[in-house]
Amino acid sequence: MSQTIHTEYLDLGPWQVQVTHDTHHLLGSQLVAENVAAKLPQHALSHHLAAYIDAYLKHQPRSLAIPLSPQGSEYQRRVWQVLTTIQAGDTRTYGDVAKQLNSAAQPIGGACKRNPLAFFIPCHRIVAANGLGGFMGRGPNTEPQGAALMMKAWLLDHEQGFIQ
Repeated sequence: MSQTIHTEYLDLGPWQVQVTHDTHHLLGSQLVAENVAAKLPQHALSHHLAAYIDAYLKHQPRSLAIPLSPQGSEYQRRVWQVLTTIQAGDTRTYGDVAKQLNSAAQPIGGACKRNPLAFFIPCHRIVAANGLGGFMGRGPNTEPQGAALMMKAWLLDHEQGFIQ
């Protein structure tokens, strides 16, 4: 018996998170700049995700309590696991994560670019040694970069409220 796959848009401040899920698993998410008409969550899992986002927006940290099992290489999954340990309000550089994994910094950026669970696996908390770095496959030398880097800056700025 096959599972039904649902795609919904949940509000995240000035942005939205597109979530794709079945009954029990978050399968994918991405931040979107377009304002798709968000509806009230239609399924139990999306209600849970919306409550998590609402708590985030109110600076009330809570556990996601949904097992994440993103699809990727073993190396990518190791990087993503490290990212889930970085608390809101904190950042690491690509180099910091590389040292932790005994790796080079560039593949860390590649794993962040391929993160299938944007926002829930917080790749926005990884920054370059000299600035924001990239976000969602967009970097200082790519176009269009504006919206993605604005999202990253907004998320990091918002998360400063978690440490005050």
